[in-house]
Amino acid sequence: MSIKFKIERKKDVLARIPLSMATLHRKINDGTFPPSISLGANSVGFLSHEIDSIIAAMALGKDLKVVVSELVEKRQYFLDDSYLALAA
Repeated sequence: MSIKFKIERKKDVLARIPLSMATLHRKINDGTFPPSISLGANSVGFLSHEIDSIIAAMALGKDLKVVVSELVEKRQYFLDDSYLALAA
């Protein structure tokens, strides 16, 4: 399965989800928002499809900790699969 990744910067995520930066970090730390990925020494980004999924989960009233846990697990699978495809 091939998936194309789009990375959103933190400011773009905060524009989509009306949270303060402090609340965003609190949600990441308590496991109710997908963690960021490092883009370099002083920058981070978020996988766009994960943000879409968390917005949908919020709208449907799902348990966000469960959703985030599943997203992080799938992230590892997709990234490992994508890396192996690039190496081949």
